Amino acid sequence: CDCHGSHVVQRALLCLGTNVPESLVREVTGSLSTLASGSHSLGVLKRFLSAVPYQKGQHLLVNELACQVVHFAQGPYGNYAVQHAFDALGGECCRPIFEAMRGHLQTLSLNKCAVNVVERGLRVAPAELQVAMADELAQCIQVLPSDVLRRLHQALPPDLQARLDRQGTHSSSVVGGGDNRRRRGSDNRARAVAELGMQPKPSA
Repeated sequence: CDCHGSHVVQRALLCLGTNVPESLVREVTGSLSTLASGSHSLGVLKRFLSAVPYQKGQHLLVNELACQVVHFAQGPYGNYAVQHAFDALGGECCRPIFEAMRGHLQTLSLNKCAVNVVERGLRVAPAELQVAMADELAQCIQVLPSDVLRRLHQALPPDLQARLDRQGTHSSSVVGGGDNRRRRGSDNRARAVAELGMQPKPSA
């Protein structure tokens, strides 16, 4: 899809409004890997996500995004597709995507593209999934760089920031064995968690 073709398709979607035929929904759903792999085709996918009402097919796109989210999130264009789905559809609609991300948060947080997806997801996920994601991140604090940890910490609501502080500090304290370098890394991350917990909350 070149820039001209992308413009034509996006204009067509704009003219269709919410009257998008089901056959087109299915065609786009079957072509997600292609659409999420280029800068021009990404524009088409983002426009489509915004245009198709949930009851007419957005759930098909969301379910397919969920199936491929670990791959998409780590791509230079696919990560924007996932983030746009969060913004355009909202946390509840994207529940299958958050469920699919669980168990992969360490891998995603260590990837320069995917960490943006994790950060955005922590902001908009349904409350119980925010808790589950925060708990999973607490288990891998030892391997997260301090700047990544700070970003993810700030993406959480205040009560979950405190929860991550407590669980992350505990997780760091129970890591035993290894050489001195490994222990120093754990100590540094434990201090980072403690420092985050002591940061003053912004005034309303």
